[in-house]
Amino acid sequence: MTADEFVGLHQEKLAAERKSFRPLPIYIIPSNIAKILDDAEVTYVDFDIPKEVINWVNELKDDYIDWSGRMFLVLAYCNPLTSPKAFPNIWKVE
Repeated sequence: MTADEFVGLHQEKLAAERKSFRPLPIYIIPSNIAKILDDAEVTYVDFDIPKEVINWVNELKDDYIDWSGRMFLVLAYCNPLTSPKAFPNIWKVE
């Protein structure tokens, strides 16, 4: 096999992988939290977060890493640039 043949086969393999690629969800949010945010029609980052959502986030107040992860998740869900409406393939509601 020549180098050119190898490169050609490798390019075909990569093209097939790209064609079949399906991204895994990056953000997973509980369905009850998603419903609360959807019902509140929160579409801005500077909003009043519903109390139920704050309580869910604050369940982890003793663990800053997990707490900040939940807070980021809520803000990303509400931000029109990163919301499930903008990028449905990266969100999973469980």
